Amino acid sequence: FSHALNFLATGSRGGATSGPPDLARSLQRHAGAASRRRGLVIVLSDLFGADQGAPWTAGAQRLLHHGLELQVIQVLDPAELDPGLLGDLRLADVESAAHLDLTSDEGVLRDYAAAVRRFVGEAETWCRRARVPYVRAMTDASFEDLALRALAAAGMVE
Repeated sequence: FSHALNFLATGSRGGATSGPPDLARSLQRHAGAASRRRGLVIVLSDLFGADQGAPWTAGAQRLLHHGLELQVIQVLDPAELDPGLLGDLRLADVESAAHLDLTSDEGVLRDYAAAVRRFVGEAETWCRRARVPYVRAMTDASFEDLALRALAAAGMVE
């Protein structure tokens, strides 16, 4: 249990990490470390990240290959789905400290909404095809609602 707490606190088994999180690498590293054990891995993430070269699904597939059970809970803030931000903006990524200056209008918001819907849909589709329980959790929903939906997705309750 102390290993799990350390992992949650630092994002790794060995200590603090530098740079933005890399979900694909973290999942692959965990699969390698757990290759002789069986168990459940719950991925609790927004699934966004700097791992464009190796999407999170590569790490998830490795977990499945090693015989681990997997459940994905994608956590999103309603503002990520519909930011409603117009005008000249400077966006800051809290995980990488990168900044993006842009001018947002209705067309930019439509394109953004379409890209987010596609991204979320791809995550859900991958999970369905891999027979991995998937739950989309909104940060404005109650924990009880999330827990019930996660248990239902895993087939533990109806």
